[in-house]
Amino acid sequence: MTWRQVGSGEYENISFETREYKGEYLHIITPAGALTREDRLPVYQATLDLTRSDSYLCLLDNRKGQELSLTGEDIVYFADILADHGIRRVIYAVVTNDPGYGNIIKLIRAIAETKNIAMHAMSTTKFDEAEEFFLAEIEKLAAEQ
Repeated sequence: MTWRQVGSGEYENISFETREYKGEYLHIITPAGALTREDRLPVYQATLDLTRSDSYLCLLDNRKGQELSLTGEDIVYFADILADHGIRRVIYAVVTNDPGYGNIIKLIRAIAETKNIAMHAMSTTKFDEAEEFFLAEIEKLAAEQ
């Protein structure tokens, strides 16, 4: 298995790297400080421009434990952006030591459902575990086609 890097970008308090495997694009997002909705927006725009399918794969790498404020309104806002770009499936993982992030994932799933976006999500403390999750999900997508 070989990932192919296809893009990257740096913005205030946040950066991303996009990798391709079997035609799917995984966006690895790394916060460098506290993030607002406005901080996240250019990353969503840049990664959606790179995405070539109706699936949006995102790995939030928060191993450094940055403070991540995310409201229900923020989640609805970004879900609307995803839906407006034709995204019908989100595959999401966060690498964090914050045990409370599981509750955020539950909220993200519930909001995604209201937007008719299928959601596969997980939280882990290990980056390699998150990568394995994405590889398995990409294999499932490839088998569907």
